[in-house]
Amino acid sequence: MKLILWKYQCKDCYSWFKSLELSGNYGAFLLRSLSNEFRFLDAISDSAFKEVSTFVKRHCNLDESKCGKLVKSIFTITCDPDFKGHMFYINLPPQCPHCHSRSIAHDCCPEPLEFIELAIPDVSHQKWNGLSEVDKEARLSEALEQELSK
Repeated sequence: MKLILWKYQCKDCYSWFKSLELSGNYGAFLLRSLSNEFRFLDAISDSAFKEVSTFVKRHCNLDESKCGKLVKSIFTITCDPDFKGHMFYINLPPQCPHCHSRSIAHDCCPEPLEFIELAIPDVSHQKWNGLSEVDKEARLSEALEQELSK
């Protein structure tokens, strides 16, 4: 998989650092865990993503942009955790290697562009796929309620 090294400035210590990002594939996301592991998500073909999207659209009367944000926030409950037990998140900011903060002040495309070819495992949903439809609905309802109360 072709990834780009994106440039970030930490909001806490002001250090500049680079972190991996996808290079503009529609419907594709690079998920991060709190352990800084990565998984690839092709949202267009991922059945769990479709389940979450359908659930949110069915239960929320919001515009498409707000629904999309909710789907991205809730989707994490469908993902199997990393090797340390941490969940994967869409849009989790990278961690500053200096102070370990995830608060980003600025980000930019480095010049010249730096690409890296790296094998990133696909996100998996073994636990999620083992749940009954009733259990899935209950977990999605709880996650949606928590997101809407923020």
